[in-house]
Amino acid sequence: KGAKPCEDRFGRPERAFRFNGLDDVIRVPDSDKLDLGTNSAGEVTVSIWFKGDIQREGWLLGKATQSGSPYTDYGILASRFHEYRFHGFVWGTGLSAAVGGSDSTDWMAVKSDAGPDQWHHLLAVYGGSDSEVPGKKVYIDGKLVAEAGPGARKNKANGGPLGIGGVGSQGPNWKGEI
Repeated sequence: KGAKPCEDRFGRPERAFRFNGLDDVIRVPDSDKLDLGTNSAGEVTVSIWFKGDIQREGWLLGKATQSGSPYTDYGILASRFHEYRFHGFVWGTGLSAAVGGSDSTDWMAVKSDAGPDQWHHLLAVYGGSDSEVPGKKVYIDGKLVAEAGPGARKNKANGGPLGIGGVGSQGPNWKGEI
């Protein structure tokens, strides 16, 4: 079990990992240095290369104790947005609209047409209220695709690991390469 080494975007062997979408997760142990937490003044930038079908829901990366916005310090989730009729990503740093937050700031829904058979680069930026550049931004393949304010609600830091390819013990997990 576990994510399997595979070729990266340049064809170099064993420089990326393939995730099965079921139980393959790389966990980085909890550390205060990985926490964004309730400090709405904090800052974090996440950079991730991925290849896989974003129409199939799955966590690319998340600092969480389990799946779901109330348990996530921050994370990137490939998601189908049935209510909005599109697919893309969530750049989550707070609560989703379903539990009292906002799907445009706190649990930021981002439309994307990234294809499944090629590598893509996703850059997610969070700048809190004291940041030089407050707000949230998402870039895909070097293009700014979404931006918003930092959000009204920031979740607490948690003791969960930083998960790559999944979070917590529930899914959904990423199926593809990172």
